[in-house]
Amino acid sequence: MTSPRPKPGLDQAARLAAGLKPIARFVCLASLVSAGAITTWLWQWLHFSTGWIVGTSLLLGIPAILFGFLWWLLWALSEMSSRLDEAVGTIDHMRTRPSLPESAGGFRRLGRLLGDVWRVTDQADNVMLPISAAMLLGNPIGLAVLAIGFAYGLVLWVVAAIWGLALLL
Repeated sequence: MTSPRPKPGLDQAARLAAGLKPIARFVCLASLVSAGAITTWLWQWLHFSTGWIVGTSLLLGIPAILFGFLWWLLWALSEMSSRLDEAVGTIDHMRTRPSLPESAGGFRRLGRLLGDVWRVTDQADNVMLPISAAMLLGNPIGLAVLAIGFAYGLVLWVVAAIWGLALLL
């Protein structure tokens, strides 16, 4: 079996996304742990009700949610080349397969048509997810939101570390 044809721009974007995935994963998980710890301490200290604690945890979990979403988009972007190959292969398979016999009924033709529509929309969705990831990472507003989320997460990490040390001492 031959290897897929190299796609210079897509391969570079996939390598970059694969390199950024661990960073997004770390920020997501560190923010999640910090938000969870701070929420637990606030609940124990201030005795918040359930509604307040859920609202607080959602506000404190914004960086975790943001970087979890980025982690998912980078995962999709790192597979862009294979997703594109699958989409082209699906279209090529639909084009080269034998047509239905003349004796095929209307329901069978309708079933094949609906199956083709389903396959095309599924493959289009598989290709659009990494494209949206590339658009987010190439957009200055998206990068600004990620930078603000990172700064907010950094503050959470420092607060959780100081508060945790204060509780230990």
